Amino acid sequence: MPERTRRSDPNLGPSVGERVHVRWGLDLLPGLLIERYDSSSGGRAVVRLDPQGPGDAEPQTVTVPISEVHPAEDVEELDPPGTWISHSEYEHEVVRALSRVLRRIKWADVTKLEHSPDARYDYLADTSRGPLVVEVKYSHREDFTEARAGEVARQLAAHPAALKFLVSNARFPDRSLRRLAPGRVMPVTWRSPKDDIRLDKIIRAALKEFGSLDERDAVTRRDLPLSD
Repeated sequence: MPERTRRSDPNLGPSVGERVHVRWGLDLLPGLLIERYDSSSGGRAVVRLDPQGPGDAEPQTVTVPISEVHPAEDVEELDPPGTWISHSEYEHEVVRALSRVLRRIKWADVTKLEHSPDARYDYLADTSRGPLVVEVKYSHREDFTEARAGEVARQLAAHPAALKFLVSNARFPDRSLRRLAPGRVMPVTWRSPKDDIRLDKIIRAALKEFGSLDERDAVTRRDLPLSD
């Protein structure tokens, strides 16, 4: 066990008792700094995170490098959530989230996600309600731009009969949502496993609506070419 000694210099980052934001996974989460100490690997901080949703009965406490903890008043100056990792790392985490969520929707009989790098979408899953396609877009901006939303809408327009999802670490302002709506592209901001709830809710609602369509509008995998 590394030796733990209380850090007493308040000038070296946030102080104990201060409101902070901690870089956790792909997100910045608010909380209270309750302890900071030195270890053989460098300064460490113990942060009691604020509840993130109605399911969080007890506050979660995490221990992270002090470099990952920032005073609450500095949050506007920090890089947007999720921009400290690469696109490939982000996409890998999204695929894991999609797999977790789709496994739980047993009534839709979802098959394994397949990567389709040569097609006009990133991932395809067959379901009992029809094909589901997912486009993953990593962004260094806090908001998903209107221009980029238009590009995705045009890209996925090649598959009008499929359920279409756009997953990004960026937020979707109203102007971007308006570009996605005509093509029925459903955007999801996903930054960490806590966002699985949002992803699950949106996919379930879309599958239920898709399943209520008239049978003559049903589609199959052959409607989705794997390459252009």
